[in-house]
Amino acid sequence: MFAVLFEARARPDRRDAYPELATLLDGDLRQNTGLVDHDLHRSVIRPGWTLSLSTWEDEKALVRWRTHPNHQLAQATGRNDIFVDYTVRTGELTHDTGTPGSAKLREQRFDETASGAGSTVVLVGPTTLHPPSTTYDAGEIASHLGLDLEADGLTSWDVYEPVDSPGALLARTVWRDQAAAAEFESVADLPGNPRIRRIRIVRYYSLYNRSEAPQYYPDHPT
Repeated sequence: MFAVLFEARARPDRRDAYPELATLLDGDLRQNTGLVDHDLHRSVIRPGWTLSLSTWEDEKALVRWRTHPNHQLAQATGRNDIFVDYTVRTGELTHDTGTPGSAKLREQRFDETASGAGSTVVLVGPTTLHPPSTTYDAGEIASHLGLDLEADGLTSWDVYEPVDSPGALLARTVWRDQAAAAEFESVADLPGNPRIRRIRIVRYYSLYNRSEAPQYYPDHPT
């Protein structure tokens, strides 16, 4: 299975535009054969950032969606009119403690990104804290979720909650390599036995660096 993590920050005057655009695309997305699941999240520690997380049966299904005309129109609108920054990580799931339904992990790609600060994503959650957290302090939230921010190989992290069901926290961590990610999984003290997904990043690009993007558009001027 493949996953796409699209993290974006909209212009302050356009923050409602992306959720509205995602809603308009949802019908086309759900009709795409090979989609496993898709959810839209918002960051609880970086105001204005959102995460679109989608999972696909295989790379062919993902390519079908990438080339869908309405999706391409929405991408152009986002680049030109909505976002001030975004990153895209596309990768293959190599470990999942909660594979949905009859889906199976079958590795097809063994190459890794040569861009960005890490080659492996680990998603932890969703996790509901008891009692619910009343703080948006990044360090406290990380501690509540059992994340060691000093762990060797951790290059970036964020915590998101679904737009439709606030409170179910999803930690997004990026690791230097598969070994560092596996070490984190083996020693982390994670409350509530949450789902853990490990993703080998095949492609990483952003608004300002499109060197690994599958479609050519010029880098956005900095």
